[in-house]
Amino acid sequence: MFFEALPAHAALQDLSQLGAFAPSAPVHLGRARHKDLTSVGHLLDRFLSASASELERLRAENPWPVLSPMLEGLSENPEIALAGEGIFALALGAHAGGWSLQPAVIPDALVGVVLDAWHRVQPDAPRTLPPQVAMPALANAPLWPALLHLQPFQADWEQPLRRNHVQVLGGMLPGSWIMDPTLLPPGAVIPVLEIAAWEELSLLNAAGRSFLISDAWGNEGVPLPAGADWSASIAKAVAKPPQERRILTEVVAPSEGFLFALYEKGASRTDYLGALAMHRDQSGAWRVSRVAV
Repeated sequence: MFFEALPAHAALQDLSQLGAFAPSAPVHLGRARHKDLTSVGHLLDRFLSASASELERLRAENPWPVLSPMLEGLSENPEIALAGEGIFALALGAHAGGWSLQPAVIPDALVGVVLDAWHRVQPDAPRTLPPQVAMPALANAPLWPALLHLQPFQADWEQPLRRNHVQVLGGMLPGSWIMDPTLLPPGAVIPVLEIAAWEELSLLNAAGRSFLISDAWGNEGVPLPAGADWSASIAKAVAKPPQERRILTEVVAPSEGFLFALYEKGASRTDYLGALAMHRDQSGAWRVSRVAV
């Protein structure tokens, strides 16, 4: 599955095995970054709702024929947006320049791990909390970031989301591309990757970049780790029939560890509850801290 292939999953697995860890010093974000963190849950909630709306538009208008076969197998009303009220959690990779969502929503089984660790590093956190919001089956589908990053679709996303929200989400969601094998016009390149054909993706291996190939919904993941031979995996992905078109997602290991943030979705708003930070010390051991202003 998609989430299991990301660095945040490995960190959460380590967190679940730390036992009675001794919390380290708080991580102070500063007022500006802390304010940004409080809004991420709201943005993600809005993005998932907008993704459901975008799916309806794609089915009705078919603006890009390559998408139609990919959508054929979906149910009439797939689970994309967060439904109901309650607690959900996000995994954010911490980088010098900001955060990256890895990916949208933490699976239900691991939210309890985050809650338990949060209560241990934040003794004054409320013990009685609403129930969890069940993670929608397609909340973490890599197709949604791939569509958000498509320049011709920008105006469509700006209708349900504000323009600045689209820009913020575009910087936080992983780089994702639909692996359409159609030849590009001479001189054209795939945005951000700056390659003219999928076969050239292996050229990025030398730069130490890593990727993941999956279907549109995050299944059948095939990692492309730095240093490995990607050629066979790329050729197999490009050869898939139209209804099984693959998504390429860039996997970026955060330079400063992770933040696991908790939010409460209400009837009319999404509130930030708190977060914990994980980072490795000089010995390579994980340290877990509360997050403060």
